[in-house]
Amino acid sequence: MLQEFGFVSESPMGRDEISPDRLREIADSAAELGGEWAFTLKAGGVNAFQDAIFLDIDDRGACFRLYSRLRQLAAIRTESPFPFVPHLTIAHFSDTAPIGGVPALLAPWRDRSFGVVAVDQVEVVTIPVDQTYPALEPFAVIPLRERDAR
Repeated sequence: MLQEFGFVSESPMGRDEISPDRLREIADSAAELGGEWAFTLKAGGVNAFQDAIFLDIDDRGACFRLYSRLRQLAAIRTESPFPFVPHLTIAHFSDTAPIGGVPALLAPWRDRSFGVVAVDQVEVVTIPVDQTYPALEPFAVIPLRERDAR
């Protein structure tokens, strides 16, 4: 995930809500991201946040550039107390399965590489919030520009 835009609502009232028309406007503006280059994302190094296990990624700053551009397009003014950390989440902790000693158990995989992914598009998706881990619903696709093979 690069950037949350808010909960989609026909009648947005709160700061965390957005109308379907505004989401379409952001998605249409995000088509300008097509000027951004496609890139390779290297996944490796198992790590953990307080609530999740994830893979570190090396993308040479590409995700941060896309994240920053999306924040500009959406006119998101509030700053998060948490920095943007590009990562691939692979598991979440819950009240019944807290983090406990998991970071120590992950140590053997801290320096391991888990593969390479070619990123040639960004998707704007919605997600039903009344379900646990539902499928993402595609809303718009923004292709990224391929580099010349010269």
